[in-house]
Amino acid sequence: MRAGLGLAVFVAMAPLAVAAQPAAEPDTNFPSLDKVGLDWDAAPRGDRMARFFPMRARAQKITRGMAMLDCTTLADGHVSCVIPFEAPADMMFGEAALHVMKTSTVTATDGAALEGRRFSVTLRFGYWPPSALPKLNRKGLEGTSLVWRTFPALGDHWPGALPKRGEWFIVDLACTPGADGHLQCEPTGDNGTPKGYSKAVAEAMADARVRTTDGGSPEGQAFKFQYSITGMTP
Repeated sequence: MRAGLGLAVFVAMAPLAVAAQPAAEPDTNFPSLDKVGLDWDAAPRGDRMARFFPMRARAQKITRGMAMLDCTTLADGHVSCVIPFEAPADMMFGEAALHVMKTSTVTATDGAALEGRRFSVTLRFGYWPPSALPKLNRKGLEGTSLVWRTFPALGDHWPGALPKRGEWFIVDLACTPGADGHLQCEPTGDNGTPKGYSKAVAEAMADARVRTTDGGSPEGQAFKFQYSITGMTP
């Protein structure tokens, strides 16, 4: 599946060379921002990540790096962050990430006060091929810089009886994420799928959310997705 032009295009601006292998990434100290009732108001921008790609790394022809940040929200939506981990070490990716975060702001999704909430975010600089990324839920998103934050599960939307053995329902979709990770999806085809199933898929996709692997905004990173199910009931 192909993704539309997105953040990964803008951050892949380091010199072409063999990438240094970052160290194994530790677990984050705090939850992701959505787990503490937050969402991006102004997400970390790809052009700033390219601008602040560390000169020390460029000089050594290192093509990618990452920084994990632990952040605390301020009352105005800006964040104050520290660097618990960066890789490769001593290449200034942590400092670069702090510069990127200076223009990033968050908003509360639960209506409560912003100040004092703590979350972790990871920013990835340069081109990260899928083989170099942590194993995340990429089902249907292979070849993009996106992963599922909330996978589109039919569950509550299922229209009734399950398909019978040998029945195979497919809905093809063209989806574009917004800044908050919610999807706008348009059906592009099916295999004669019943309308009730197609409606359930549309409702499941409306509940789904994606995020990027580099901490930036998913907005505009279009992708194609196929939802299918094979009947097992007699």
